[in-house]
Amino acid sequence: MAESKGYTPSSKYAKIFEGGTLYLRKDGYLIFQKYETDENEKYRQVTFTGKTEEQLAKKYKEFLKRVKEIRGQRQQEAYQLVTNAVHGLKPPAGINIDISLSDWVLYFIQTYKTPPSVKRTTYSPYMQTYQTQILPFFGKTPLDKVTDADMQTYLNFLQTSGRLDRKGGLSPKSIYNIFVVLNAALEKARGKIIIENPAADLRLPEVQPTERRVLTVEEMEIFIKEIFSERLRMAMFLSLFTGARMGEILPLEWGDLNEKKRTIRICKDLERVQLFDDPSGKKTELILQETPKSKTSNRETPVYENIWRLLMFHRQIQLHEGQPNPMNLLFPSRRGTYTDPRTYQKRVQAVCKRCELQGVNVHALRHTFATRLMEQNVPIRIIQNLMGHASIVTTEKYSHVLDDEKRKAIDRMSGYLSVEATQEEAPSE
Repeated sequence: MAESKGYTPSSKYAKIFEGGTLYLRKDGYLIFQKYETDENEKYRQVTFTGKTEEQLAKKYKEFLKRVKEIRGQRQQEAYQLVTNAVHGLKPPAGINIDISLSDWVLYFIQTYKTPPSVKRTTYSPYMQTYQTQILPFFGKTPLDKVTDADMQTYLNFLQTSGRLDRKGGLSPKSIYNIFVVLNAALEKARGKIIIENPAADLRLPEVQPTERRVLTVEEMEIFIKEIFSERLRMAMFLSLFTGARMGEILPLEWGDLNEKKRTIRICKDLERVQLFDDPSGKKTELILQETPKSKTSNRETPVYENIWRLLMFHRQIQLHEGQPNPMNLLFPSRRGTYTDPRTYQKRVQAVCKRCELQGVNVHALRHTFATRLMEQNVPIRIIQNLMGHASIVTTEKYSHVLDDEKRKAIDRMSGYLSVEATQEEAPSE
């Protein structure tokens, strides 16, 4: 919702004004301000004035449409010019072929990081990084003129003003993700257009491991009791008792269940990705990937007997209700399509709010499953397979929770021996 200064937008336009500031001027005019990338690829605060919300919304939409058209045209021209330069073709007369860093990054993404070479879930964040972080800062800076000092200046900028509203810096993890894109593009240019990669020796801020939120056994019991009233309760059970990712659970079909072996085949991934310069104006799209996050994510997961019974009961309820389900999904939306991940997240958050569970989201359910297995001394290789982790290093990150539990256990044991007792029993010298 738009940040308002004495003015709240109507529900009809609230979504349009989301992320900006809306206020009513003394003369009765409405003012809407928001940080956007303009026609000149500069990220700045743009301002719109109108007598009504409808006028404001129209002006804002026209601005976005104009920027999108200009950006699309420029990107096509830039991509073609860089492509020609790479292949040794001469540019049209009067065109300066000084390749900018921004143009090269765009060329790199659209050549090496575009489907089907990579998944849409990889392409989308690469393009988002290019449009929101790289292009606004570097603009038309020539690629061969960028130095390691420029890279350090850019790093400092991200740390202090990297947020899209420029009101603060980015986290070390976000900065790392940006430099993954930038460094990969510059490495590809090394030896072709530039001699050295100016980002190669840059020291990034250290990424501190985030503490994983895990439900205690008591919190698990509270959560389980509360989810029985939810339409997506069975999806929540699978999150908590199989450790499958949200994107792996929502596209499950009844054909993925093996009744004889009591297993579920994890072989699909449902994600909502950002769109760039879509002709229809859509900003995001729900996509189904036939291959999950990694090769090890494609797996067969055994199911607890009690959870299997609940699944069969869920199927009977589904058949009895007779809701549209042409794809034979375990968790279809009310319209018979895939349940949007955002819908599932909101329902989990609603349950946690009712249970007064702080800091719990869908990922916490998955973390809880892994932690309970650790507590039961399940071999780490088995946990890695069940979780679908590509690397055992990822699985080992859950061991810190066990270290905490071990320390608590030792501390509880120490309570059996009082300080006074240790002093009384101490031998005299």
